[in-house]
Amino acid sequence: MTITKAVKSDLQQILDLQYLAYQSEAVIYNDFTIPPLTQPLSEVEQEYKKGIFLKAVDCSGEVRLCSCFPKRR
Repeated sequence: MTITKAVKSDLQQILDLQYLAYQSEAVIYNDFTIPPLTQPLSEVEQEYKKGIFLKAVDCSGEVRLCSCFPKRR
């Protein structure tokens, strides 16, 4: 597994991962309208412009984890 800075072309895969990761929480709360499940790609793109996204990629090239940190000013 390698950790690198995500690029804009990774954002859809990151959003897809987020959607999968929050399915269990939606089931627990019986609420499939929580923000991680309804967040549009355009919003993730805005977050990308404001922060630094790091991704963990497995040996098959799949993103397995992502973290976002605000940029320092």
